[in-house]
Amino acid sequence: MFAKLFAILSVRYALKPQRHFIHYDVEPNDAPEWVCACKLATCVQIRVPLSIHGHRIESKVDPSDRYASDRQRRCANALLDVLKFELLLPEGGMYLDLDVYALGSLDPWRCCTPSAVFGWNEATRQLSGGVILASRGAEFLRRWHDSFRAYSADNWDFGVCNQTTALAAAHPTLVHAAAPLGPLPRYRTREGYDAHIARAAAVHLSQFRHPWRLHDIMNHRHLERLWERVAPLVNASGEADISRTDPVVRRCVETVASACWARPGGRCGIYGA
Repeated sequence: MFAKLFAILSVRYALKPQRHFIHYDVEPNDAPEWVCACKLATCVQIRVPLSIHGHRIESKVDPSDRYASDRQRRCANALLDVLKFELLLPEGGMYLDLDVYALGSLDPWRCCTPSAVFGWNEATRQLSGGVILASRGAEFLRRWHDSFRAYSADNWDFGVCNQTTALAAAHPTLVHAAAPLGPLPRYRTREGYDAHIARAAAVHLSQFRHPWRLHDIMNHRHLERLWERVAPLVNASGEADISRTDPVVRRCVETVASACWARPGGRCGIYGA
């Protein structure tokens, strides 16, 4: 999806990370979006952890029922939770979901006293795992890791939001919950969304499984507003930047810039480009 490639572009040009990795388990096809993604960042194939502390990790969510996790007040899944802290614990860094659009520096949150920062979902009053910042060996991540010693597929209330929210309540000095890094709130009007995007350092377009989110993304022109902020950063990168020197990446950037969801008044679905 070029909309996901746009998110990767935003991280490269808004955050300017020293090292930028895309982790994957099964390699996608050779679509231009994937080829470009692996030029803009380092693609690293990994094995998704299937066990921890001697427990086999299982998913109890029926993939055919997209709203099951809402009814059960669960979120994400244990496999991804384990992957996140196993990636961050050794060296620290930032983790961003592929539906997070970076618009400015996240350095203000890196200066917090706690060694870990999570997004905060105001609607559910829970931590969100879409954006995580952590120092090397962050104590909160270590405790999150250790909490899986009690894992059981039958009764484990998996998901970054439930488990980590309870852990944060027990150890409030170890983690900072940052609402500006949480899921994009729902506003009644385009003006409300525009004001949020105009001041945001990152926008997490989570909850894609909900029709209202896709409706708001397209009808309130989120991606158009996001591109208005990211495009100048790409254009300011200089003549020697890969967005100009590599013909494949140049074409990908042109595709994003001309996508119907990035043009004023453009009308198409999220998959259109």
